[in-house]
Amino acid sequence: MPKAISWGEQASKLSGTFQRLQNSVSAILGGADLSTRPAEASPDRALVFEVIGPVANFVRAARLAGLEWLAEDYDTSSAEDDEDSEYLEDESSEETLLYVTMPTISGLQRVLMLWGRFIRGASKPSEAVEWWNLFGYLKDIRTWSARDRIDPSIDSYVERMLDRYPERPIRLELDLWFRDDEELRARARDYVDALMVTVGGRVLDFATIPPIRYQAALVELPGAQARVLRSYNGPLADADRIMRVRPQSLYLSGRRDSALTSQPSSSPPTALDTRPPIVALLDGYPVQDHQLLANRVEVEELDVTAIMSPVARRFHGTAMASLILHGDLDADEQPIDRVLKVLPILAAQQGLHEECTPLERLPVAMIYRAVIALVAGLDG
Repeated sequence: MPKAISWGEQASKLSGTFQRLQNSVSAILGGADLSTRPAEASPDRALVFEVIGPVANFVRAARLAGLEWLAEDYDTSSAEDDEDSEYLEDESSEETLLYVTMPTISGLQRVLMLWGRFIRGASKPSEAVEWWNLFGYLKDIRTWSARDRIDPSIDSYVERMLDRYPERPIRLELDLWFRDDEELRARARDYVDALMVTVGGRVLDFATIPPIRYQAALVELPGAQARVLRSYNGPLADADRIMRVRPQSLYLSGRRDSALTSQPSSSPPTALDTRPPIVALLDGYPVQDHQLLANRVEVEELDVTAIMSPVARRFHGTAMASLILHGDLDADEQPIDRVLKVLPILAAQQGLHEECTPLERLPVAMIYRAVIALVAGLDG
């Protein structure tokens, strides 16, 4: 477990960093626009705290100091309640962790004030113990940059897509910083639309899911603009309200050469069971009249409809529905007597061998809509 760094050492090592923060605050208060200076801290720019170990309760401390927590790469929900505890009790890693916030001016001013007290060797204020713990394990403070924003896999992905389909636009996902303020979240779509106008792209899908702090867009980008991303340049690389630019995410099923051919051990029901389904399947569109599935499945369409999945290519959903209802067909077991609810999320798209999530949809948003539709219903 790494040891805390003394206030004297930290004052020597990080004084320049905190002075730059102070200069940013002074410039903003003086009316300066820092939007074209990506190294500066501002309310539109994520601030990263790099620490040499996980600091318990930092998210709570950041909010109390007036900083909006955006993300961190370690789950602090199980942190000890003891206010003098710097570490989760089972944590021994010395890996640098990033705690990311969106600073307000008042929040930055408070952090700078606390830092000033820390490097003078002042005692811990009772309302800011967590900040003393953080300062002792702090490696650096910096703004979220293009190198953080552009996913490392973009380079190979763009090269592969342009090599295979040189005339096609490149599809990317933009993960936006999720903001607690509902009005700021509402403006995010306009922000992405404006970005696409700048780069000559278009938005295919956009989703906001507050319960999981998710806001993202699926976009198409001209090949030339995608190439620029590989060198961490361009409007998207410098877009402060975007957390990450990454390849489109898809789920591809395994390819199957034919549908199920085994015979059922018993005749199919003459009608659907009238009891409400108690099991649901999110998968490909099944062959409802298949001898193993007839009068055993009930399909609810949401993002994927029958026309998007020709019957001759409905392999994966059919196989998974059979597995749930019949188990191992070689075991000759009695099938489940309740209806299986199926909500398709894979389509058999033209030009692709495998069934996959629709190319114009965000998979996370599809899953969320599917679960809500099954449990609570959509649009009444």
